[in-house]
Amino acid sequence: MIYWIIVTLIVSVALVLWFMCHNLGNKEIVFATATVVSAAVFYGLQVFLGLSESKKVAGLMNEITIDRSTRFAGAHLYTLNQSHRAAIEREAVEKVAQAHPESLNYQEEILCKDLLVFSTLEWLVWEEFDWQLEAKSFRMSDGTLGSRRPTSLVKKSTVLKVADLRKALSASGNMFADHFSGVREDALLLPKNSKVTIGNNSITISHPVFDLKIEFDKQPREISNANPLTRKMEILPNGRPRNSKYAFEMTFTATIKRFRSGDIDRPRFETWFARLESDIQKWFEVPVFPANREKLSLGEVLLPEKS
Repeated sequence: MIYWIIVTLIVSVALVLWFMCHNLGNKEIVFATATVVSAAVFYGLQVFLGLSESKKVAGLMNEITIDRSTRFAGAHLYTLNQSHRAAIEREAVEKVAQAHPESLNYQEEILCKDLLVFSTLEWLVWEEFDWQLEAKSFRMSDGTLGSRRPTSLVKKSTVLKVADLRKALSASGNMFADHFSGVREDALLLPKNSKVTIGNNSITISHPVFDLKIEFDKQPREISNANPLTRKMEILPNGRPRNSKYAFEMTFTATIKRFRSGDIDRPRFETWFARLESDIQKWFEVPVFPANREKLSLGEVLLPEKS
């Protein structure tokens, strides 16, 4: 829309100046024309200065723990709501560890970062397979049942098949690319004219109106060689620590571009951004250690405590 306003102002000013040049002998016309030009320029400046980029940034710390003796990599514990994430990560790590056993000993930082990007993409296809999801909840005799259903029309969306996402993940060099499944849906529905770019530490969704980026640190913020459950460090016969915990910060950035800030779809995009921010924090939430933490196993899914 802003482009049409700018074009209209330019054409209008050009016509007024042309008219003024052909009527220089009439002082009233010249004065009136100058007034119109000044008003048009002032209006144009107001429109230009009134446009502003809207950016929302949220941060979250993610922890990946490695157990070299059991070839485990993942969250030290998962909440019950993260049980699907736990299953996806466990299966993918097992396959990568079988194909590349050296990855848990000499490529740990790369493995952890690749696992976070891989898991984020799985979250998008599992939890956010349609940018216009309709959420409903139903009261049952034994609790509340929630459901989500797609509402976007394929012909009015950018449709990314699981195979397309797997190919993009592979092109970024992600060691988990071959094991990307997108088991819930076979496609990701995004706003029309969207483009997804996968880097070695980020996923970006670009659109004429907005940019959405989920990015992880290139280097871990913290490394610990103690088992987070027992708080003890063990050394393996090869001299390597049995456990290592790597903490990476994730940054979620949603930006409405300056010259598209008045777009008619902006409210819908911002609603989507808010849902994404909330859901990804639930997906990667680090659970609070329970009192009996030393009796648990790494990667265990925490069940609700019995009252």
